[in-house]
Amino acid sequence: MSPAFFASAASTPEAAPQPRQTPTPTASSPPILDVTPEAVQPYPKAPPRPAARGRKKIRACILTEDEEALDQLREKEKKKAAREEKKRRSEEKKREKKREQEARQAAKRRRRSEPVEASSSDEEAADNPALCDDSSEYSDEFAEELEHDAATYPFVQKEPEVGDFVLVQLVFKGKRSEELVHFVAKVISLEEDGRLQLDFLRIKSPLLKDTFHFPAIGDVDSVDRSRVLGVLTVSTGTTNDKQT
Repeated sequence: MSPAFFASAASTPEAAPQPRQTPTPTASSPPILDVTPEAVQPYPKAPPRPAARGRKKIRACILTEDEEALDQLREKEKKKAAREEKKRRSEEKKREKKREQEARQAAKRRRRSEPVEASSSDEEAADNPALCDDSSEYSDEFAEELEHDAATYPFVQKEPEVGDFVLVQLVFKGKRSEELVHFVAKVISLEEDGRLQLDFLRIKSPLLKDTFHFPAIGDVDSVDRSRVLGVLTVSTGTTNDKQT
């Protein structure tokens, strides 16, 4: 190169670097946002995948070649069928019991809704003022207040006949000693051996002295003639069914 070239190059000043200018957004271009790396959040960590449940490990065998395995399989099938049959019978019994219970409840509701018809004991109670047909039973709590001497009751001087009401004295054996108990009964029949067929009554209420009724379930028994103290007068009410 010639010396003139070097002289011209040395005399030409070096161009200074220009600062970078951010382009100004226009109406047609979208706005430019300055996003730093710190502002960018990463995706959340993926949760672990659920563990896949594998098949149950069993001992493999060819059943057609093992008679013992075939027998075991048949035994298992029989036991399974027996369990299913037992379960079916148990459920059937439960359903049958439930149906019976519903039928009993329906019968009770029908009995409550139906009018009560007069029974033979009600008719006898209407004919005899001293007798009353009631479903209430005698309470031992008032026994001491209702005790009377059997000898104070008026007896009819006659032999017991069918239809008479009599006072009967029976002996009950307790834990420590014997106890004499008096009952009112109606003579049903006279037996040939001297015994009487009696239908025993119950006291209607501890608050109504000398008032008796026939129980819902009849109490009929054969009693020796010597146990009968006497024939009672129905119009005066006689005595209570338990007297010591």
